[in-house]
Amino acid sequence: MKPVYGDINLQPGAHVGGLVQVLLAPIEWLNDDVLIDFDTRSVVAPAALKAGRNWLLIEFTPQSYDYIETDKDSGSGSYSEIALSGTINKYNEAVQQQLETMRYHQQVAILTDRNKRKKIVGNTDAGLRLLKVHEIKNNPNGKQSADLIFRLDSEEAAPYYLSDISAFLADSHRLIDDDGAFILYE
Repeated sequence: MKPVYGDINLQPGAHVGGLVQVLLAPIEWLNDDVLIDFDTRSVVAPAALKAGRNWLLIEFTPQSYDYIETDKDSGSGSYSEIALSGTINKYNEAVQQQLETMRYHQQVAILTDRNKRKKIVGNTDAGLRLLKVHEIKNNPNGKQSADLIFRLDSEEAAPYYLSDISAFLADSHRLIDDDGAFILYE
């Protein structure tokens, strides 16, 4: 990455944040690695999937989307610890089967925030790994949900993704159907 030094000033106006959309694909579906510009560390070409594969749209419950990128140091050097999480509100045998399948496949994700900025997490070498917490509350306001946590330790922070994703959205498949069940993939 090109070293750039300068002041970092507070941006005036409303501070709108938060994720609004997550697209996922197993890393083995990527056609090639993403092309990252050396100077800006931004992805400058669309992330193409292999023929017959489409991005999967995952919908978490409102207010549960969370993304944390933390710089860490170890004896081996610096790295970024990346975590994407959210809650799904329907858990049944089909959902459990889908989550068990996803546990054994690393995922690449394109995240979009409320300011329409996008980041891509993962590449052909390493992707997000799924951890899940299935919870059933036994109280008057009981709930049954699953918290999904996708984690990746990466040498670099996740790059911004500058390409248009509208074509991906037109071709994407919802990961959860209208009944709240996951849609299985190979």
